[in-house]
Amino acid sequence: MGKLDTKKLHREADAAAEAAMRHGEEFVTKAQNLAQEGAEWVAPRAQYLWDETVKATAPVLEEAADRVRPYLDDAQAVASDYAKRGEKAARAASAAAKKDGTIAERVQRAGEASRKELTKPKKSVAGTVAKTFGWALLGTAAAGVGYLLWRRSQPIEDPWAEEYWADLDTDVDIVETPAESAEETEE
Repeated sequence: MGKLDTKKLHREADAAAEAAMRHGEEFVTKAQNLAQEGAEWVAPRAQYLWDETVKATAPVLEEAADRVRPYLDDAQAVASDYAKRGEKAARAASAAAKKDGTIAERVQRAGEASRKELTKPKKSVAGTVAKTFGWALLGTAAAGVGYLLWRRSQPIEDPWAEEYWADLDTDVDIVETPAESAEETEE
């Protein structure tokens, strides 16, 4: 077997490494150019697809938002109501827990007070408005009936007025004369 020439192997390895570096730099340059060209080609198409997607989905999203908005308003009202009730329950529990007694009694009183505050029925604004409207309507109807009865109780004719249509008896004698004809008056 022959001897290995290590110097020759080092030279060949260095030459191969140098060739690989040159080819690697060329590949990097080509890859950068292709990536740039790809980006320039893709960018307008991606923008067009984005615009078309926005055009297609905007009405659907607006309709969905319009459908959901009342539920969100209701949810906000419910959350606000629960927050108020929770605050009242915490205050009631705190006040009940400050009273004298054993810890178990104080905890039990606090629990009962908070349960009582949380289970109170909510005052209905619509019920208050309906009651107010109902009472106003009832008062207006009663006033209308009172006015109608008052007008019915009033006399229709003035009892002290003179009867202008009645024949009056007078002492004056009216002489009846014949009417003149139209021919006599022209002469």
